[in-house]
Amino acid sequence: MNRIYTLLLILTILLLTRSVQAQIDISNYFGQGQITLKDGTVLQDSMQYYLTSPDKIYMIEKETDERTEFRAADIKDFTLNHRQYFPISTRTGKIFAMLLTEVKGKFKVYVCEIQSAISGAALQKEYFVLAQGDNVAYKLTGPKYTPSKKLADLVSDCPELSQKIKNKEDNYTYPKKATDADRIEVLLKVAKDYQKCQ
Repeated sequence: MNRIYTLLLILTILLLTRSVQAQIDISNYFGQGQITLKDGTVLQDSMQYYLTSPDKIYMIEKETDERTEFRAADIKDFTLNHRQYFPISTRTGKIFAMLLTEVKGKFKVYVCEIQSAISGAALQKEYFVLAQGDNVAYKLTGPKYTPSKKLADLVSDCPELSQKIKNKEDNYTYPKKATDADRIEVLLKVAKDYQKCQ
């Protein structure tokens, strides 16, 4: 009887280990990609990007398997598995994030996938907003981008859009207890409309 319990315990541990390993595997992206350095030089090779460290990317030399680390402060952008990442400055430092709006937009919305190294599979998406003239991207959940007077003031050089936000017209506002999905929908609409405004 003890052997059966021991065998069941071992099988359970093995299954849990495989489950944890599968969860940890999603904490990085691996594949062919390219890095564009600040001077415009383009490097192409195998790359690895850990979601537990959104401030660095590794390029892996094919022949030697040697890894070279690049930090967000060192490069212009990188593309991995058809996803383009840009370095952005946040209140806590530089990180890589995917741009959800136009590259040359006046008002940019980014998403950064982050995974806690402590909790393993706790994958989170953090959204950031960068308005033209700002040096730092702010978290979507911060008070700076509440669709009200503050957001309307940021796009004040587009009076029609600014007025829609001030008037809290449909698609230009969200409730106080909005989800990230609600916020991102409104901000993407504002960013798109702001880009059209000349």
